[in-house]
Amino acid sequence: MLLFGSVSCLAEEAVDPRKLAAIKELIQVTGAATNSEQYSQAFSQQLVSVLRMSNPDLPDAAVQIVNEEVGSMVEEAFSAESLQKEIYPIYARYFTLEELQGLIAFNKSPAGIKANQVMPQLMTESMKAAQMWSRAITPEISTRVLERFQEEGIEIRLVPSTR
Repeated sequence: MLLFGSVSCLAEEAVDPRKLAAIKELIQVTGAATNSEQYSQAFSQQLVSVLRMSNPDLPDAAVQIVNEEVGSMVEEAFSAESLQKEIYPIYARYFTLEELQGLIAFNKSPAGIKANQVMPQLMTESMKAAQMWSRAITPEISTRVLERFQEEGIEIRLVPSTR
């Protein structure tokens, strides 16, 4: 039984060896190569959520097993560079060798090093701010949309929220 749907990998595209070396270096200097922990946490949370849908009283031991097995599998996959091999052609499509070299130079600079150090927390805080902002403007958006529906004679049925 699969808990997640099966996923087919992208066809491996040939990447110029010099460009590939630059992509690998860029991923290394930005710290993207060490994000297996984030992938593990995301997979584990998703799997635990799926399991809890049909097993609301999922024991802590089961959650621990999920965390251990997912962590182990993701670490193995990162060691084999299976995700990275999917990502290299994507970088190659979007960046020239010269652009990659420029990004590497920036990421090795003091500003680049600091950006890479603070970016995870900056993104987390930015996402929280965006969520709060969206909650703040949602009532006004709802009002405007419903008013426009009324003006245009569009009738809709609203289902009460269960939250």
